[in-house]
Amino acid sequence: MKNNYNIGIYGISGSGKSTLIRHLYKQSSKLKYFEGSKIMENILNEDISKFKYLNDIQKYKIREDVISIIKKESVIDKHNIIDGHYSFIKEYDIFEIAITKADIEFFTHIFYLDIKDEIIKEQQVNDKSKKRDFSIEEIRKWKEFEKLELQKICKNNDINFYILTSNNLNNKADYIQEIINKENLLNDLKQYVNNDNLNKYLLFDADNTIVDFDTGKDYMYKELNIDIKDVKSCFTDDGYCFSSFFKLSKIHSKIDNCIFTNTMKNIASKIEIEKEFLDLMQRYNKKYNICIVTAGFTVLWKEVLKKYNLENIKVFGGNNLNIDDYIIDNNLKGLIVNYLQNNNNYVVSFGDSLLDKNMLINSNKGYFIIRNKIRVDVISELCNHNHIKYLSINSLNIDYLEETNFKKIKEELN
Repeated sequence: MKNNYNIGIYGISGSGKSTLIRHLYKQSSKLKYFEGSKIMENILNEDISKFKYLNDIQKYKIREDVISIIKKESVIDKHNIIDGHYSFIKEYDIFEIAITKADIEFFTHIFYLDIKDEIIKEQQVNDKSKKRDFSIEEIRKWKEFEKLELQKICKNNDINFYILTSNNLNNKADYIQEIINKENLLNDLKQYVNNDNLNKYLLFDADNTIVDFDTGKDYMYKELNIDIKDVKSCFTDDGYCFSSFFKLSKIHSKIDNCIFTNTMKNIASKIEIEKEFLDLMQRYNKKYNICIVTAGFTVLWKEVLKKYNLENIKVFGGNNLNIDDYIIDNNLKGLIVNYLQNNNNYVVSFGDSLLDKNMLINSNKGYFIIRNKIRVDVISELCNHNHIKYLSINSLNIDYLEETNFKKIKEELN
């Protein structure tokens, strides 16, 4: 992980900050959770009740000390996630500001929990460990005050600010994970593009595109004893979006990291890139920046490329929360193309499925790979885009896209 984030989960008392953070922490080994009140308690020699008797200057100092401790205990390969308070209510519409200059300088992201007032009231009443007796009107005013002030602060200090309105714990957690995931990819992409001097890209999907099989279904899941039914169930509700691949990544992440990595390396030794695609990669390796963009197994494809002395080909991929910096889904495939084009790059892509739809549509030229069956669901999405042609590997023909072949593709790439 080349960039780690300092993430604040904000919201008024009773909005579920700690519950959400604990849920996020369980989902990923790449988050480090700091509970601000526990750190403050340690500073006050295990007696947090002392805090309310301090004057404003003393309170401010302790709050800044909390951030100093978090900075010292941070590790470079994990994102820090902290529960934060912008303010506390003193009277009906008078608030004690709790955020400090150190907080503002520290946070890269702030997520604000804006759940229903009635739910906050219920959670405050049910939490017997704290005395919190606020009316619905007080809760509403408190939230509106905090949202308005935090929006101003974040805008003025380049902090990414998001308001979470869902009352569903999983939905909130998935949204935060998706934001982090997207920014991890963009950071990797930016660093790669910064070293570019060609301004031309060839993007290849991996499974069923440059090989005629699926490395997951045909190899990895058999070796790791992962039930293919469990894999398919991840995609029954939401298709190829982030939440589906996040579910799949949680299945992969249950496997020991060493076992998972070694299995990928062992399987890579059996994989051979099809001759025609290998020829494209080798022929245009100095004329184009060539990338593999896959929702598959990153280490596996890096090892495959190494066999052909193609280590310079970048692999954008990921499907394991413990091993990979990000997960690839259909939207991120398209986002990669958009980012490249926005930086004045010419993009050609190859893909075979709905997962590749956005990548193919967004590219300057797209080549849709057809193998053993005609994918009507994909073709219907692509047929109105004249820059996309189909490449039939096994002589299947379709009516709605222009056909091409490897000879013509080489002519177009020259």
